[in-house]
Amino acid sequence: YYAIVRHRDSEPLYMEHIAAQLAGVSPAFLRRCVRQGLIQPKVMRGGGLGYSVADIRRLARIRRLRQDLDLDMAAVEVVLRLRRQVVDLQMQLSPERPR
Repeated sequence: YYAIVRHRDSEPLYMEHIAAQLAGVSPAFLRRCVRQGLIQPKVMRGGGLGYSVADIRRLARIRRLRQDLDLDMAAVEVVLRLRRQVVDLQMQLSPERPR
């Protein structure tokens, strides 16, 4: 499984409350993730901050790690960092992908 983020997936489209709702978390939880550096809002075309499809997927993953595995935020951060390293290594070891 490769976590490939397409360009459109990383484009900020959703305001905070919509992103939180789509991920199944509260706006306060989303803000906590931002404060802890787990999610980074991006500037939308209109100038406000927004969240992308990739951000919403990440928020949902964080929610599942918290609920299903009962991990605290520090442990969630470690799991996400290790997951990123595994994906990076898989990308390095895989044969050249078509572009």
